[in-house]
Amino acid sequence: MSDEKGYFKIRLKSRYSTATLTISRELFEDTTVVIKPKFDQQVTIVMTPLETSDPLVTISPVENELPDTIVVKPPSDTLTAQSITKEEINRVEKSRWGQFLLSAKQNIQSINLKKFMADRTFQVSLTPGLSTHGKLSAQVVNSLSVNVIGGYTAGVNGVELGGAFNINKTDVKYVQAAGLLNFTGGSVKGVQLAGMHNHVLGNVDIVQASGIANFVKGNVTGAQLAGVYNHVSKDVKGLQASGIANFVKGNVTGAQISSIYNHVAGSFTGVQASNVSNFVYGKFVGVQLSNIYNVCYDSVFGVQATNIVNFAHKQVSGVQLSVIGNFANRELNGAQIGLFNYAKKLRGFQLGLINVADTSDGYSIGLINIVFKGYHKITFSTNETMRFNAAFKTGNSKLYSILLMGFDQKKTGEDSANVFSLGYGLGHEFSLGKWFSINPEFTSQYLYLGNYNSTNVMNKLHLQFHVKFGKYFSIFGGPSFTTYYSDQTKTNAGWNYSIPSKGYHTFELWSHDVKGWIGWNAGISLF
Repeated sequence: MSDEKGYFKIRLKSRYSTATLTISRELFEDTTVVIKPKFDQQVTIVMTPLETSDPLVTISPVENELPDTIVVKPPSDTLTAQSITKEEINRVEKSRWGQFLLSAKQNIQSINLKKFMADRTFQVSLTPGLSTHGKLSAQVVNSLSVNVIGGYTAGVNGVELGGAFNINKTDVKYVQAAGLLNFTGGSVKGVQLAGMHNHVLGNVDIVQASGIANFVKGNVTGAQLAGVYNHVSKDVKGLQASGIANFVKGNVTGAQISSIYNHVAGSFTGVQASNVSNFVYGKFVGVQLSNIYNVCYDSVFGVQATNIVNFAHKQVSGVQLSVIGNFANRELNGAQIGLFNYAKKLRGFQLGLINVADTSDGYSIGLINIVFKGYHKITFSTNETMRFNAAFKTGNSKLYSILLMGFDQKKTGEDSANVFSLGYGLGHEFSLGKWFSINPEFTSQYLYLGNYNSTNVMNKLHLQFHVKFGKYFSIFGGPSFTTYYSDQTKTNAGWNYSIPSKGYHTFELWSHDVKGWIGWNAGISLF
Protein backbone atom coordinates (compact mmCIF):
# COMPACT_ATOMS: atom_id res chain seq x y z
CA MET A 1 0.00 0.00 0.00
CA SER A 2 1.52 3.31 -1.06
CA ASP A 3 1.35 6.46 0.98
CA GLU A 4 -0.78 9.49 0.14
CA LYS A 5 1.84 10.66 -2.42
CA GLY A 6 2.12 7.29 -4.12
CA TYR A 7 5.47 6.18 -2.56
CA PHE A 8 6.09 2.63 -1.35
CA LYS A 9 8.97 0.26 -0.59
CA ILE A 10 9.14 -3.46 -1.30
CA ARG A 11 11.92 -5.97 -0.48
CA LEU A 12 12.38 -8.83 -2.96
CA LYS A 13 14.29 -12.05 -2.46
CA SER A 14 17.59 -11.97 -4.35
CA ARG A 15 17.55 -15.53 -5.66
CA TYR A 16 15.56 -14.47 -8.72
CA SER A 17 17.31 -12.65 -11.59
CA THR A 18 14.22 -10.67 -12.58
CA ALA A 19 10.76 -10.07 -11.17
CA THR A 20 7.53 -8.56 -12.44
CA LEU A 21 5.79 -6.05 -10.24
CA THR A 22 2.10 -5.29 -10.89
CA ILE A 23 0.42 -2.18 -9.54
CA SER A 24 -3.38 -2.03 -9.32
CA ARG A 25 -5.69 0.79 -8.32
CA GLU A 26 -9.41 1.38 -8.65
CA LEU A 27 -10.33 3.33 -11.84
CA PHE A 28 -6.81 2.90 -13.26
CA GLU A 29 -5.38 0.38 -15.70
CA ASP A 30 -3.22 -2.36 -14.16
CA THR A 31 0.47 -1.62 -14.78
CA THR A 32 3.31 -4.20 -14.78
CA VAL A 33 7.05 -3.45 -14.76
CA VAL A 34 10.12 -5.73 -14.83
CA ILE A 35 12.78 -5.07 -12.18
CA LYS A 36 16.03 -6.65 -10.98
CA PRO A 37 15.80 -7.67 -7.34
CA LYS A 38 19.51 -7.96 -6.48
CA PHE A 39 20.22 -4.30 -5.70
CA ASP A 40 18.49 -1.21 -4.39
CA GLN A 41 16.79 0.90 -7.02
CA GLN A 42 14.17 3.61 -7.36
CA VAL A 43 11.53 3.18 -10.05
CA THR A 44 8.98 5.74 -11.21
CA ILE A 45 5.75 4.12 -12.36
CA VAL A 46 3.05 6.01 -14.23
CA MET A 47 -0.50 4.62 -14.18
CA THR A 48 -3.05 5.37 -16.88
CA PRO A 49 -6.65 6.21 -15.89
CA LEU A 50 -9.37 4.05 -17.37
CA GLU A 51 -10.99 5.45 -20.44
CA THR A 52 -14.38 6.86 -19.61
CA SER A 53 -17.32 6.98 -21.94
CA ASP A 54 -19.40 10.11 -22.26
CA PRO A 55 -23.08 9.71 -21.45
CA LEU A 56 -25.14 8.74 -24.50
CA VAL A 57 -28.02 11.01 -25.41
CA THR A 58 -30.71 9.51 -27.66
CA ILE A 59 -32.56 11.92 -29.95
CA SER A 60 -35.62 10.46 -31.66
CA PRO A 61 -38.87 11.71 -33.26
CA VAL A 62 -41.98 11.66 -31.13
CA GLU A 63 -44.69 9.38 -32.47
CA ASN A 64 -47.61 11.04 -34.28
CA GLU A 65 -45.83 14.41 -34.38
CA LEU A 66 -43.79 16.31 -36.97
CA PRO A 67 -40.29 14.91 -37.70
CA ASP A 68 -38.65 18.10 -36.44
CA THR A 69 -40.17 17.54 -32.98
CA ILE A 70 -37.56 15.71 -30.90
CA VAL A 71 -37.22 14.37 -27.40
CA VAL A 72 -33.93 14.02 -25.52
CA LYS A 73 -33.61 10.88 -23.38
CA PRO A 74 -30.95 11.05 -20.63
CA PRO A 75 -28.71 8.02 -20.17
CA SER A 76 -29.93 5.32 -17.79
CA ASP A 77 -26.40 4.43 -16.60
CA THR A 78 -24.33 7.23 -15.12
CA LEU A 79 -21.19 5.16 -14.36
CA THR A 80 -18.08 6.89 -15.67
CA ALA A 81 -15.81 3.84 -15.74
CA GLN A 82 -16.91 0.98 -18.00
CA SER A 83 -15.03 -1.63 -15.95
CA ILE A 84 -17.00 -1.00 -12.72
CA THR A 85 -20.09 -3.18 -12.16
CA LYS A 86 -22.32 -3.80 -9.18
CA GLU A 87 -20.95 -7.36 -8.81
CA GLU A 88 -17.43 -5.99 -8.31
CA ILE A 89 -18.32 -3.87 -5.28
CA ASN A 90 -16.63 -5.25 -2.17
CA ARG A 91 -19.71 -6.20 -0.20
CA VAL A 92 -17.90 -7.51 2.87
CA GLU A 93 -15.83 -4.39 3.36
CA LYS A 94 -18.82 -2.09 2.86
CA SER A 95 -20.98 -3.95 5.38
CA ARG A 96 -21.36 -2.87 9.00
CA TRP A 97 -19.38 -5.84 10.25
CA GLY A 98 -16.62 -5.12 7.74
CA GLN A 99 -16.44 -1.44 8.66
CA PHE A 100 -16.33 -2.35 12.35
CA LEU A 101 -13.68 -5.11 12.21
CA LEU A 102 -11.51 -4.02 9.25
CA SER A 103 -9.29 -0.96 8.86
CA ALA A 104 -9.62 1.62 6.12
CA LYS A 105 -6.31 0.47 4.57
CA GLN A 106 -7.57 -3.11 4.38
CA ASN A 107 -10.74 -1.88 2.74
CA ILE A 108 -8.83 0.18 0.15
CA GLN A 109 -6.40 -2.65 -0.59
CA SER A 110 -9.24 -5.11 -1.10
CA ILE A 111 -10.83 -2.78 -3.64
CA ASN A 112 -7.55 -2.24 -5.50
CA LEU A 113 -6.65 -5.94 -5.60
CA LYS A 114 -10.06 -7.42 -6.27
CA LYS A 115 -8.85 -9.11 -9.49
CA PHE A 116 -6.00 -10.94 -7.80
CA MET A 117 -6.68 -14.20 -5.93
CA ALA A 118 -4.30 -16.99 -4.88
CA ASP A 119 -4.68 -20.51 -3.42
CA ARG A 120 -2.57 -21.70 -0.48
CA THR A 121 -2.57 -24.71 1.80
CA PHE A 122 -2.80 -22.97 5.15
CA GLN A 123 -2.57 -19.68 7.01
CA VAL A 124 -2.48 -18.57 10.64
CA SER A 125 -3.69 -15.16 11.81
CA LEU A 126 -3.66 -13.37 15.13
CA THR A 127 -5.93 -10.56 13.90
CA PRO A 128 -6.86 -9.31 10.39
CA GLY A 129 -3.60 -8.12 8.85
CA LEU A 130 -1.34 -10.04 11.29
CA SER A 131 -1.18 -13.22 9.21
CA THR A 132 1.36 -15.61 7.74
CA HIS A 133 0.23 -14.19 4.40
CA GLY A 134 0.89 -10.67 5.62
CA LYS A 135 -1.21 -7.87 4.25
CA LEU A 136 -2.26 -10.05 1.29
CA SER A 137 -4.29 -12.47 3.44
CA ALA A 138 -7.53 -11.05 2.03
CA GLN A 139 -6.47 -12.22 -1.46
CA VAL A 140 -5.73 -15.85 -0.53
CA VAL A 141 -8.08 -18.87 -0.46
CA ASN A 142 -6.80 -21.42 2.10
CA SER A 143 -7.38 -25.12 2.64
CA LEU A 144 -6.71 -24.74 6.37
CA SER A 145 -7.19 -21.42 8.13
CA VAL A 146 -6.61 -20.84 11.85
CA ASN A 147 -7.38 -17.45 13.38
CA VAL A 148 -6.39 -17.00 17.01
CA ILE A 149 -8.60 -13.95 17.52
CA GLY A 150 -9.91 -13.19 14.05
CA GLY A 151 -8.96 -13.59 10.42
CA TYR A 152 -9.63 -11.90 7.10
CA THR A 153 -9.17 -14.08 4.03
CA ALA A 154 -10.42 -14.45 0.47
CA GLY A 155 -12.13 -17.75 1.20
CA VAL A 156 -11.87 -21.30 2.55
CA ASN A 157 -11.68 -24.59 0.69
CA GLY A 158 -11.37 -26.94 3.64
CA VAL A 159 -11.49 -25.97 7.33
CA GLU A 160 -11.40 -22.61 9.09
CA LEU A 161 -11.33 -22.08 12.87
CA GLY A 162 -11.57 -18.72 14.60
CA GLY A 163 -11.28 -17.89 18.28
CA ALA A 164 -13.58 -14.89 17.91
CA PHE A 165 -14.42 -14.29 14.24
CA ASN A 166 -13.79 -15.29 10.63
CA ILE A 167 -14.24 -12.90 7.69
CA ASN A 168 -14.18 -14.24 4.12
CA LYS A 169 -14.56 -12.21 0.94
CA THR A 170 -15.76 -15.11 -1.23
CA ASP A 171 -16.96 -18.70 -0.74
CA VAL A 172 -16.49 -21.04 2.21
CA LYS A 173 -16.50 -24.81 1.74
CA TYR A 174 -16.85 -27.70 4.15
CA VAL A 175 -16.25 -26.51 7.76
CA GLN A 176 -16.13 -23.08 9.40
CA ALA A 177 -16.36 -22.45 13.14
CA ALA A 178 -15.94 -19.31 15.24
CA GLY A 179 -16.40 -18.41 18.86
CA LEU A 180 -18.50 -15.36 17.99
CA LEU A 181 -18.93 -14.45 14.33
CA ASN A 182 -18.63 -15.83 10.79
CA PHE A 183 -19.01 -13.31 7.96
CA THR A 184 -18.95 -14.64 4.39
CA GLY A 185 -19.20 -12.51 1.26
CA GLY A 186 -19.91 -15.48 -1.01
CA SER A 187 -21.68 -18.78 -0.38
CA VAL A 188 -21.23 -21.50 2.23
CA LYS A 189 -21.27 -25.18 1.33
CA GLY A 190 -20.83 -27.40 4.36
CA VAL A 191 -21.09 -26.69 8.08
CA GLN A 192 -20.94 -23.17 9.51
CA LEU A 193 -20.93 -22.77 13.31
CA ALA A 194 -20.77 -19.62 15.41
CA GLY A 195 -21.26 -18.89 19.08
CA MET A 196 -23.09 -15.65 18.32
CA HIS A 197 -23.83 -14.88 14.65
CA ASN A 198 -23.45 -16.16 11.09
CA HIS A 199 -23.78 -13.66 8.23
CA VAL A 200 -23.67 -14.92 4.61
CA LEU A 201 -24.19 -12.72 1.57
CA GLY A 202 -24.60 -15.68 -0.79
CA ASN A 203 -26.25 -19.09 -0.37
CA VAL A 204 -25.94 -21.72 2.36
CA ASP A 205 -25.96 -25.47 1.64
CA ILE A 206 -26.12 -28.14 4.38
CA VAL A 207 -25.93 -26.68 7.95
CA GLN A 208 -25.75 -23.24 9.52
CA ALA A 209 -25.96 -22.95 13.30
CA SER A 210 -25.37 -20.14 15.80
CA GLY A 211 -26.07 -19.29 19.40
CA ILE A 212 -28.00 -16.10 18.60
CA ALA A 213 -28.75 -15.37 14.93
CA ASN A 214 -28.20 -16.41 11.32
CA PHE A 215 -28.54 -14.07 8.34
CA VAL A 216 -28.43 -15.31 4.72
CA LYS A 217 -28.97 -12.98 1.78
CA GLY A 218 -29.37 -15.83 -0.70
CA ASN A 219 -30.98 -19.29 -0.44
CA VAL A 220 -30.70 -21.94 2.27
CA THR A 221 -30.70 -25.64 1.38
CA GLY A 222 -30.37 -27.84 4.45
CA ALA A 223 -30.71 -26.82 8.09
CA GLN A 224 -30.55 -23.37 9.69
CA LEU A 225 -30.48 -23.38 13.48
CA ALA A 226 -30.32 -20.39 15.84
CA GLY A 227 -30.84 -19.73 19.50
CA VAL A 228 -32.82 -16.56 18.78
CA TYR A 229 -33.43 -15.60 15.13
CA ASN A 230 -33.03 -16.82 11.53
CA HIS A 231 -33.31 -14.53 8.51
CA VAL A 232 -33.23 -15.61 4.84
CA SER A 233 -33.72 -13.11 2.01
CA LYS A 234 -34.59 -15.74 -0.62
CA ASP A 235 -35.80 -19.38 -0.46
CA VAL A 236 -35.41 -22.15 2.12
CA LYS A 237 -35.44 -25.87 1.36
CA GLY A 238 -35.04 -27.88 4.54
CA LEU A 239 -35.29 -27.10 8.26
CA GLN A 240 -35.34 -23.67 9.85
CA ALA A 241 -35.47 -23.67 13.66
CA SER A 242 -34.93 -20.92 16.24
CA GLY A 243 -35.61 -20.10 19.86
CA ILE A 244 -37.59 -16.94 19.05
CA ALA A 245 -38.40 -16.27 15.37
CA ASN A 246 -37.79 -17.26 11.75
CA PHE A 247 -38.13 -14.93 8.77
CA VAL A 248 -38.01 -15.86 5.06
CA LYS A 249 -38.58 -13.39 2.24
CA GLY A 250 -38.96 -16.07 -0.41
CA ASN A 251 -40.54 -19.54 -0.42
CA VAL A 252 -40.10 -22.39 2.07
CA THR A 253 -40.18 -26.13 1.38
CA GLY A 254 -39.65 -28.16 4.52
CA ALA A 255 -40.13 -27.31 8.20
CA GLN A 256 -40.08 -24.04 10.12
CA ILE A 257 -40.08 -24.22 13.93
CA SER A 258 -39.82 -21.46 16.54
CA SER A 259 -40.93 -20.56 20.04
CA ILE A 260 -42.57 -17.23 19.16
CA TYR A 261 -43.10 -16.42 15.49
CA ASN A 262 -42.59 -17.74 11.95
CA HIS A 263 -42.90 -15.45 8.92
CA VAL A 264 -42.78 -16.42 5.24
CA ALA A 265 -43.31 -13.72 2.61
CA GLY A 266 -43.67 -16.26 -0.20
CA SER A 267 -45.31 -19.69 -0.35
CA PHE A 268 -44.87 -22.55 2.10
CA THR A 269 -44.89 -26.33 1.63
CA GLY A 270 -44.36 -28.53 4.69
CA VAL A 271 -44.78 -28.04 8.44
CA GLN A 272 -44.83 -24.68 10.21
CA ALA A 273 -44.95 -24.74 14.00
CA SER A 274 -44.71 -21.99 16.59
CA ASN A 275 -45.61 -21.54 20.22
CA VAL A 276 -47.33 -18.22 19.45
CA SER A 277 -48.06 -17.50 15.77
CA ASN A 278 -47.36 -18.31 12.11
CA PHE A 279 -47.70 -16.10 9.03
CA VAL A 280 -47.51 -17.06 5.35
CA TYR A 281 -48.19 -14.46 2.67
CA GLY A 282 -48.40 -16.88 -0.26
CA LYS A 283 -49.99 -20.31 -0.66
CA PHE A 284 -49.69 -22.80 2.18
CA VAL A 285 -49.52 -26.56 1.60
CA GLY A 286 -49.05 -28.72 4.70
CA VAL A 287 -49.63 -28.37 8.43
CA GLN A 288 -49.62 -25.05 10.34
CA LEU A 289 -49.54 -25.32 14.14
CA SER A 290 -49.51 -22.64 16.86
CA ASN A 291 -50.92 -21.77 20.28
CA ILE A 292 -52.32 -18.30 19.43
CA TYR A 293 -53.00 -17.78 15.72
CA ASN A 294 -52.18 -18.91 12.18
CA VAL A 295 -52.47 -16.60 9.17
CA CYS A 296 -52.25 -17.44 5.47
CA TYR A 297 -52.82 -14.46 3.21
CA ASP A 298 -53.44 -16.73 0.23
CA SER A 299 -54.96 -20.24 0.06
CA VAL A 300 -54.51 -23.15 2.46
CA PHE A 301 -54.19 -26.75 1.29
CA GLY A 302 -53.83 -28.83 4.42
CA VAL A 303 -54.35 -28.25 8.14
CA GLN A 304 -54.40 -25.12 10.30
CA ALA A 305 -54.57 -25.82 14.04
CA THR A 306 -54.36 -23.38 16.95
CA ASN A 307 -55.91 -22.55 20.30
CA ILE A 308 -57.24 -19.09 19.35
CA VAL A 309 -57.83 -18.31 15.66
CA ASN A 310 -57.01 -19.51 12.14
CA PHE A 311 -57.26 -17.13 9.19
CA ALA A 312 -57.06 -17.83 5.45
CA HIS A 313 -57.56 -14.85 3.15
CA LYS A 314 -58.59 -17.02 0.21
CA GLN A 315 -59.53 -20.68 -0.19
CA VAL A 316 -59.20 -23.47 2.39
CA SER A 317 -58.97 -27.03 1.08
CA GLY A 318 -58.45 -29.03 4.23
CA VAL A 319 -59.15 -28.56 7.93
CA GLN A 320 -59.16 -25.56 10.26
CA LEU A 321 -59.12 -26.45 13.97
CA SER A 322 -59.25 -23.94 16.80
CA VAL A 323 -60.77 -23.41 20.23
CA ILE A 324 -62.06 -19.90 19.43
CA GLY A 325 -62.43 -19.14 15.73
CA ASN A 326 -61.74 -20.09 12.11
CA PHE A 327 -61.99 -17.80 9.09
CA ALA A 328 -61.95 -18.70 5.38
CA ASN A 329 -62.44 -15.43 3.51
CA ARG A 330 -63.24 -17.02 0.15
CA GLU A 331 -64.15 -20.70 -0.01
CA LEU A 332 -64.02 -23.69 2.34
CA ASN A 333 -63.58 -27.15 0.85
CA GLY A 334 -63.11 -29.22 3.97
CA ALA A 335 -63.93 -28.73 7.63
CA GLN A 336 -63.92 -25.97 10.24
CA ILE A 337 -64.12 -26.92 13.91
CA GLY A 338 -64.22 -24.22 16.60
CA LEU A 339 -66.53 -22.10 18.71
CA PHE A 340 -66.95 -19.63 15.82
CA ASN A 341 -66.54 -20.53 12.15
CA TYR A 342 -66.81 -18.31 9.09
CA ALA A 343 -66.58 -19.18 5.40
CA LYS A 344 -67.77 -16.96 2.59
CA LYS A 345 -68.64 -19.96 0.43
CA LEU A 346 -69.12 -23.23 2.30
CA ARG A 347 -68.54 -26.44 0.38
CA GLY A 348 -67.62 -28.56 3.33
CA PHE A 349 -68.47 -28.95 6.99
CA GLN A 350 -68.67 -26.56 9.94
CA LEU A 351 -68.93 -27.66 13.57
CA GLY A 352 -69.12 -25.00 16.25
CA LEU A 353 -71.22 -22.94 18.59
CA ILE A 354 -71.78 -20.28 15.90
CA ASN A 355 -71.31 -21.02 12.19
CA VAL A 356 -71.56 -18.27 9.58
CA ALA A 357 -71.41 -18.43 5.79
CA ASP A 358 -72.42 -16.17 2.94
CA THR A 359 -73.51 -19.07 0.73
CA SER A 360 -73.51 -22.77 1.55
CA ASP A 361 -73.47 -26.04 -0.38
CA GLY A 362 -72.23 -27.90 2.68
CA TYR A 363 -73.25 -28.61 6.26
CA SER A 364 -73.19 -26.47 9.41
CA ILE A 365 -73.77 -27.99 12.84
CA GLY A 366 -73.93 -25.63 15.79
CA LEU A 367 -76.19 -23.77 18.16
CA ILE A 368 -76.49 -20.89 15.69
CA ASN A 369 -75.95 -21.48 11.97
CA ILE A 370 -76.27 -18.42 9.76
CA VAL A 371 -76.16 -18.54 5.98
CA PHE A 372 -76.81 -15.06 4.64
CA LYS A 373 -77.98 -16.36 1.26
CA GLY A 374 -79.46 -19.56 2.60
CA TYR A 375 -82.38 -21.03 4.57
CA HIS A 376 -84.16 -18.73 7.07
CA LYS A 377 -87.52 -19.64 8.55
CA ILE A 378 -89.64 -18.66 11.57
CA THR A 379 -92.33 -21.15 12.51
CA PHE A 380 -95.25 -21.12 14.95
CA SER A 381 -96.72 -24.51 15.83
CA THR A 382 -98.69 -26.59 18.27
CA ASN A 383 -98.44 -30.22 19.33
CA GLU A 384 -99.80 -32.71 21.83
CA THR A 385 -97.44 -31.51 24.60
CA MET A 386 -97.46 -27.71 24.31
CA ARG A 387 -99.94 -25.53 22.48
CA PHE A 388 -97.57 -22.62 21.85
CA ASN A 389 -94.21 -23.21 20.12
CA ALA A 390 -91.92 -20.89 18.16
CA ALA A 391 -88.75 -21.85 16.26
CA PHE A 392 -86.02 -20.14 14.25
CA LYS A 393 -84.49 -22.28 11.49
CA THR A 394 -81.32 -21.30 9.62
CA GLY A 395 -78.72 -22.98 7.43
CA ASN A 396 -79.45 -24.50 4.05
CA SER A 397 -81.89 -27.08 2.75
CA LYS A 398 -79.32 -29.86 3.22
CA LEU A 399 -79.01 -29.19 6.94
CA TYR A 400 -80.51 -26.42 9.03
CA SER A 401 -80.42 -25.81 12.76
CA ILE A 402 -83.49 -25.18 14.91
CA LEU A 403 -83.71 -22.97 17.99
CA LEU A 404 -87.08 -23.44 19.64
CA MET A 405 -89.07 -22.58 22.71
CA GLY A 406 -92.47 -23.66 23.96
CA PHE A 407 -95.03 -22.70 26.60
CA ASP A 408 -98.36 -23.88 27.85
CA GLN A 409 -100.71 -23.14 30.72
CA LYS A 410 -103.83 -24.93 31.81
CA LYS A 411 -106.21 -23.96 34.57
CA THR A 412 -108.11 -26.35 36.80
CA GLY A 413 -110.49 -24.25 38.85
CA GLU A 414 -108.38 -21.63 40.61
CA ASP A 415 -105.14 -23.58 40.12
CA SER A 416 -102.90 -23.37 37.03
CA ALA A 417 -100.39 -25.85 35.63
CA ASN A 418 -97.55 -24.51 33.52
CA VAL A 419 -94.72 -25.86 31.37
CA PHE A 420 -91.86 -24.01 29.69
CA SER A 421 -89.20 -25.42 27.36
CA LEU A 422 -86.10 -24.48 25.39
CA GLY A 423 -84.52 -26.71 22.78
CA TYR A 424 -82.32 -27.29 19.76
CA GLY A 425 -82.65 -29.42 16.67
CA LEU A 426 -81.58 -30.23 13.13
CA GLY A 427 -83.61 -30.60 9.97
CA HIS A 428 -83.47 -31.34 6.24
CA GLU A 429 -85.73 -30.30 3.40
CA PHE A 430 -86.71 -32.66 0.59
CA SER A 431 -88.22 -30.48 -2.11
CA LEU A 432 -91.09 -32.02 -4.08
CA GLY A 433 -91.44 -29.25 -6.59
CA LYS A 434 -92.60 -25.69 -6.31
CA TRP A 435 -95.51 -26.28 -3.92
CA PHE A 436 -94.58 -29.18 -1.67
CA SER A 437 -91.72 -30.37 0.55
CA ILE A 438 -91.12 -32.93 3.29
CA ASN A 439 -89.01 -31.87 6.28
CA PRO A 440 -87.78 -34.51 8.72
CA GLU A 441 -86.55 -32.85 11.94
CA PHE A 442 -85.04 -33.98 15.20
CA THR A 443 -85.34 -31.76 18.30
CA SER A 444 -84.30 -32.04 21.93
CA GLN A 445 -85.95 -29.85 24.61
CA TYR A 446 -85.46 -29.21 28.29
CA LEU A 447 -88.75 -28.80 30.15
CA TYR A 448 -88.98 -26.66 33.26
CA LEU A 449 -91.64 -27.92 35.69
CA GLY A 450 -90.90 -25.78 38.74
CA ASN A 451 -87.55 -27.25 39.81
CA TYR A 452 -84.15 -26.66 38.13
CA ASN A 453 -82.62 -29.57 40.03
CA SER A 454 -84.80 -32.02 38.14
CA THR A 455 -84.02 -33.30 34.66
CA ASN A 456 -86.89 -33.35 32.17
CA VAL A 457 -85.77 -33.96 28.59
CA MET A 458 -88.06 -34.51 25.64
CA ASN A 459 -86.72 -35.68 22.25
CA LYS A 460 -88.92 -35.56 19.17
CA LEU A 461 -88.58 -36.91 15.64
CA HIS A 462 -90.94 -34.90 13.43
CA LEU A 463 -92.10 -35.56 9.90
CA GLN A 464 -93.54 -32.33 8.51
CA PHE A 465 -95.44 -32.09 5.21
CA HIS A 466 -95.28 -28.52 3.86
CA VAL A 467 -97.69 -26.90 1.45
CA LYS A 468 -96.16 -23.70 0.08
CA PHE A 469 -98.07 -20.56 -0.82
CA GLY A 470 -95.39 -18.55 -2.54
CA LYS A 471 -91.81 -18.09 -1.45
CA TYR A 472 -92.36 -16.81 2.07
CA PHE A 473 -95.34 -18.70 3.51
CA SER A 474 -96.30 -22.34 4.05
CA ILE A 475 -98.46 -24.48 6.33
CA PHE A 476 -97.30 -27.83 7.65
CA GLY A 477 -98.34 -30.79 9.74
CA GLY A 478 -97.40 -34.37 10.37
CA PRO A 479 -96.75 -37.16 12.88
CA SER A 480 -93.98 -37.32 15.46
CA PHE A 481 -92.36 -39.87 17.73
CA THR A 482 -91.43 -38.70 21.25
CA THR A 483 -89.23 -40.04 24.05
CA TYR A 484 -89.40 -38.36 27.44
CA TYR A 485 -87.03 -38.77 30.39
CA SER A 486 -87.85 -37.32 33.82
CA ASP A 487 -86.37 -37.90 37.26
CA GLN A 488 -88.70 -35.40 38.95
CA THR A 489 -90.63 -37.09 41.74
CA LYS A 490 -92.12 -34.09 43.53
CA THR A 491 -94.97 -31.96 42.23
CA ASN A 492 -94.38 -28.20 42.44
CA ALA A 493 -97.23 -25.78 43.01
CA GLY A 494 -98.34 -24.17 39.80
CA TRP A 495 -96.31 -26.61 37.69
CA ASN A 496 -98.36 -29.76 38.13
CA TYR A 497 -98.50 -30.49 34.46
CA SER A 498 -98.79 -33.97 33.06
CA ILE A 499 -96.45 -34.72 30.15
CA PRO A 500 -98.24 -35.54 27.93
CA SER A 501 -101.79 -34.67 28.89
CA LYS A 502 -103.64 -37.14 31.06
CA GLY A 503 -105.36 -39.82 29.06
CA TYR A 504 -102.77 -39.70 26.25
CA HIS A 505 -101.52 -43.20 25.47
CA THR A 506 -97.85 -43.75 26.38
CA PHE A 507 -95.60 -46.78 26.66
CA GLU A 508 -92.56 -47.51 28.78
CA LEU A 509 -89.23 -47.80 26.98
CA TRP A 510 -85.95 -49.23 28.40
CA SER A 511 -86.60 -47.97 31.97
CA HIS A 512 -89.52 -46.72 34.04
CA ASP A 513 -88.12 -43.15 33.85
CA VAL A 514 -88.35 -43.14 30.04
CA LYS A 515 -91.61 -43.28 28.19
CA GLY A 516 -92.61 -42.77 24.59
CA TRP A 517 -95.62 -41.98 22.46
CA ILE A 518 -96.78 -41.15 18.97
CA GLY A 519 -97.70 -37.49 18.62
CA TRP A 520 -98.41 -34.81 16.04
CA ASN A 521 -97.48 -31.25 15.12
CA ALA A 522 -98.97 -28.53 12.93
CA GLY A 523 -98.17 -24.90 12.21
CA ILE A 524 -97.17 -22.17 9.79
CA SER A 525 -93.76 -21.18 8.40
CA LEU A 526 -92.73 -17.64 7.45
CA PHE A 527 -89.91 -16.47 5.17
